[in-house]
Amino acid sequence: MTTQKIDTPEGYLKDRKGRLVPEDLVEAHDLEMNDFVIRMVQKAKEQQELLRQFKVEGFAE
Repeated sequence: MTTQKIDTPEGYLKDRKGRLVPEDLVEAHDLEMNDFVIRMVQKAKEQQELLRQFKVEGFAE
């Protein structure tokens, strides 16, 4: 599976339909939720990598 990384221009966010929205039009609550989700996804990716390494070591024995 491949994922394509598309950068969002500075000062914009993407809405749920992928449209660019100027950051100053986004409510503070939505910005906080966005930051929270980004942090949680990053933590999940870190945990995924730890689990991958654990499986590699465990099945190597």
